Order: sequence, then structure tokens, then C-alpha cells
Amino acid sequence: MHAIVVTPVKTYVGGAFTHIGKAQRLHLAALLPSGTVDTAWVPTADDLVRSLELAPDGLTIFVGGLFENVDSTSRQSVARVSTATGALDPWAIPAGVINTPQTAWHMLIRGSVIYIGFGHGPNYLAAFRLDLGPLGLQLWRVNTVGNVESLAMAPDGSRLFFGGHFGTGALQQRVCNGPYLRGLASVVPATGAILCDWIPQITPFGSNYVGVWTIINVDNTIWIGGKIQTIDGITHLGMARYTLGPSPA
Repeated sequence: MHAIVVTPVKTYVGGAFTHIGKAQRLHLAALLPSGTVDTAWVPTADDLVRSLELAPDGLTIFVGGLFENVDSTSRQSVARVSTATGALDPWAIPAGVINTPQTAWHMLIRGSVIYIGFGHGPNYLAAFRLDLGPLGLQLWRVNTVGNVESLAMAPDGSRLFFGGHFGTGALQQRVCNGPYLRGLASVVPATGAILCDWIPQITPFGSNYVGVWTIINVDNTIWIGGKIQTIDGITHLGMARYTLGPSPA
């Protein structure tokens, strides 16, 4: 399993599986508090699921992954389904906006926007609207030279952190008139503009296709984890923590 979302009434899981116990479930399933498979929740994806994100009202859940179809209907990498039955929601990112094949590695909802980290080639971070009915209009896109695999928002909403193996693999990318991206950075959530005051330099790079795999926001700190040896020349083996300050105006 690659993704899990826990709610008071059921637990949603996604991954590369085709069965849960003896029940056939194509990459998506829901479990009741007893641990049994929810027979009422039966969405299907035609390839692996990497991420799940519950909508704020709890009525739908977003599904991200490598798939091209959900419930036998075209949905490239991102879909939205009912939390009650798994029925496909009309909301969709327009055809052609996401290339194929593509993987949606991580998703994060704040307000009326869903932020998604992509990677399969090309690789990018993008934002899409949730307040235009069924139209998932793209707001912005930031191209990267490796997968964007983790996201977290600053508590005050001023900074969207993103991590992955961009710049830690073979390809390199300069930003802000100088520094290289090295698996971790942040952007202005409204525009996608990279914030140049914070571009940590992570090692190893050059052949590290793991980079920063996870970012967790806890109160006024963020924790990052992945294949890390040093950050800005200081030893951090696999994990580091940052205390958050105000973002630049």
C-alpha cells in the first residue's frame, strides 16, 4: 500500500494491490473499523495509486497515481470519488493538461485549491481549482528536473513546501539567479513563484533518486525525511527539522 486516509467511519487505502484479503479491489479499498472490507465502496483504478487526500467536507476523496482511468472513465493521474460509494465525481482536470504516462505522487488541499506533485517525465508541481464546479482548472505549474513527491503548507498559508528528487539525481536546475534545487524548496501558494530565501542544499546528489520523500508539518515546525546525508553542510542522516519563521512579504 502506498496511501492511507483514516476517518472516524472507515479507512481508505490505495496502492499496487488487486485484492484485499479475498475481496477483489483494483488499487483502491476502504476498511471498516472492524478491519473488514467495505463492500459498498468499490471504485477501480487501472494502475497503481500513490496518494489520497480527503476533501474538506468529507464527502469526496481525491485519488492520485499512475492510472489513466478510474471506474472505467478517463481520469489521467487524478480523480475524485465519493467517500460513501466510490462513485466517480464529475470534477476533472481537463484532458491534455496532464501528460501520459504520469504519476500524481502527493496531493494537498487548502481552501479551494488542490496542490499536486507530479513525476514520471516531465516532472512538476501544480495547483488546480476546486471552486469551478466540475472544471479542475490549472492555476500554475512549476517544472522540476525530478519527481515532486511530498508537500506541506506553512501554518499561516504563506509558503508551500515541496520535496522530491529534483536536483538530487543526474539532472540539475538553477533557480533564483544562482542556487541549484536540491530536493527541497518552497513556493508562494497563490502563484507558484519559488521563494528564494530558503533553498536547502541536500546531499547526496548526482545519483540520488530518492531525495526528500516526506514532509510533515507539526505546529510551527516541519519535519523532512528521505535519503539525506547533509543539509547545507551539516550532517542530517535521513531526517531533519525546521522551525518556521515568517515568509518574506
